[in-house]
Amino acid sequence: MSLAPPGAAPLPPPDARFLMLGRLACLFAVLAVSACADRAPAPRAVAVRFALADFQRLRWLEGDWRGRGSDGLTFFEAYRFTDDSTLAVRTYADSARERLAGEGVVKYRQGYVIHERDEAVWTAAALDRASVRFQPAEGSSSGFAWTSATADTWTATLRPPTGSSVVYRMERLPVDSTRSAAPTASPAGAAERVTPTRVPSGARGVQR
Repeated sequence: MSLAPPGAAPLPPPDARFLMLGRLACLFAVLAVSACADRAPAPRAVAVRFALADFQRLRWLEGDWRGRGSDGLTFFEAYRFTDDSTLAVRTYADSARERLAGEGVVKYRQGYVIHERDEAVWTAAALDRASVRFQPAEGSSSGFAWTSATADTWTATLRPPTGSSVVYRMERLPVDSTRSAAPTASPAGAAERVTPTRVPSGARGVQR
């Protein structure tokens, strides 16, 4: 006997209705799990500890450099150690290094190698005599690596979370006798003001 009102399509048998409800319940469960997965935060990078002697291996970065990328971008940077645990990084818009375009700092703080620029923070995941690899910690989803090639060249490889990596070739610029060999303490202070010390999660509370 059908329970459908006159003129309406007959209801499916009870077994078919239960099977349909079961399938809908499974579908909603899958959608709920997917939504939770989309909202779940990405796992945080695990900070790796190094010795101060490891940080000194970055001395090959000191100097003035011209960067050229496969994307056509050309830029100029200067790297200077202001003390044994701080490497100031300055980016310029011109080859004369007169128009400052940005500042950053790579610092060693109680075992962690931290790179700060603007509002982004990265921590070193690997460091040896010829390379350093940084992983994003705050304010960025891209990692990058600096790799020494010769005494006068190295590469900076940007590694976005998706898509292909972008490689920039860095070439040492000739020493300009009219410029000081190294900046005074003020650039490091400026870098600190632009990117104040923020220790990423996994290294919270670490201060020099």
